[in-house]
Amino acid sequence: MSNEKNGINRAAAVNTATVRIRRKIVKGEYTKGMSLTETQLAEECALSRGSIRSALSVLESEGLILSKKNGRKEVLGITIPYVMDLYDMRMTLELKGLHAIIERNVETDYDYISSLLGSLGGLSQADTDDADLYAKKDMIFHRTLIQLAGNRTLECCWNVVEAVIWTLQSVNSEFSERSGGYENHVAKEHSSMLKQILARDPAVYEAMTQHIKNAQIATIKILEKRGNM
Repeated sequence: MSNEKNGINRAAAVNTATVRIRRKIVKGEYTKGMSLTETQLAEECALSRGSIRSALSVLESEGLILSKKNGRKEVLGITIPYVMDLYDMRMTLELKGLHAIIERNVETDYDYISSLLGSLGGLSQADTDDADLYAKKDMIFHRTLIQLAGNRTLECCWNVVEAVIWTLQSVNSEFSERSGGYENHVAKEHSSMLKQILARDPAVYEAMTQHIKNAQIATIKILEKRGNM
């Protein structure tokens, strides 16, 4: 029986399907070139074909699948060129967002940014097995900066990029060796950039550029190690 008939509204059902299918693509369970059908996915997710259809539309907009003439969906998967394009777009969006925040210099924005400093070191050693927590901590920081930019078009573009990056980071953290490295990354790199923003220091642009490049390199290395690319 469809979960939607058990009280989950359609928006939640679409999100559930989108997240599940995206994660399987990122993990390589749905391999490049594989055909997906609404019927197959509806059975796997215990959701209606309508919700699956909407989820596939989202994934197609993210560049993860392609619609075929026969109605099937072909998995495009995660490739090196795709990851490079993804992070290049992330770089463009985040640098533009940073510029908007610094140039606008709205005091209330700075108060909110300042309040984030105390929360960035919140990962404890006990959290090191929670892969999703790593991704959430990172994305909350970057999403907040995009939102503070006050550009709706920029935020819409970011939402598409963020969904894939979030999943990549969550999945990749399952395969990477963790010994407090992520905690160091959050507490030091993010906090340092926030302080640069508060000081209106243009060095933050280079810091963010290197930050994103490092993430891109790490992502590609882990995916290559997993044999997905």
